[in-house]
Amino acid sequence: MGRGEELSDFQRGRVVGCHLAKKSVREISALLKMPRSTVGHVIRRWKHEGITTALPRSGRPHKLKEEDRQVLEKMALKNCPTSVEALTAEFQSVSGARVSTKTVRRKQHEMGLRGRLSTHTKPKGGDAEPHGRRAV
Repeated sequence: MGRGEELSDFQRGRVVGCHLAKKSVREISALLKMPRSTVGHVIRRWKHEGITTALPRSGRPHKLKEEDRQVLEKMALKNCPTSVEALTAEFQSVSGARVSTKTVRRKQHEMGLRGRLSTHTKPKGGDAEPHGRRAV
C-alpha cells in the first residue's frame, strides 16, 4: 500500500491539541477524519521526541521548482507537436533555468504527455465500436 500525503504542521498540531483536551485516539480519528494509526503515530512521536513537524527528507532537491513545472506544462500543452529539443530550448529561454532534454521528457511523462501527442486528446477514428466489438 502506498503512502498518502504528508500531514501539515497544522494538522499535526490539531491532533496534539485534541490529545491534550483528553480525547481518545478513536475520537480524534473520527473528528479529524484520519486513520487511527496516523493519529497514534503523531501522538507517540510528540510524547517521545516532542516533535510535531515533519523532518526534512534526504535526497537531491528537484531541478525544477513548482513555478517552472507550471510554465513547462503550459508550453507543452500550447505547443504539443514540437519536439522535446525545441521545447527544452524554448523553456530555457523563457524561464532561464538550465535543464536537459531528459529532464523535460521526464516531466512531460509525469504530466501525462506521451511523445508528441497529449493523453488529454481524444483518440482519432470515432467510428470504432465500444469495447473492441465489431458489428456482425
